[in-house]
Amino acid sequence: MDLKDALAKKGGLTLSQLASYDDFITDALIDRVYFWTTIRKNKARYTASRGLGDEDVAAILRQVVVVGKDPLKATKQLLEFKGTRRHYQSLRSADEKEHFQ
Repeated sequence: MDLKDALAKKGGLTLSQLASYDDFITDALIDRVYFWTTIRKNKARYTASRGLGDEDVAAILRQVVVVGKDPLKATKQLLEFKGTRRHYQSLRSADEKEHFQ
């Protein structure tokens, strides 16, 4: 989908949704992958995701994104983790799920 289609689409991404997705992804991809501190989150009441293994996330980033140059495959693999899958399934609409991906 190109930018023009995305902007015209009903049910666009809200600032609150973007902040929520950013917090989740920052927790999963930065805080859990050998980072020496925890990044401050946008939402004051953010709780860390459960069911994401540090080594597992790091392996996907190394092998699939860096070496394999396949971010779509990495996205699918990350969505298979218990914590990510639970968060993804809690999203109410197909648009929300698409925006999260």
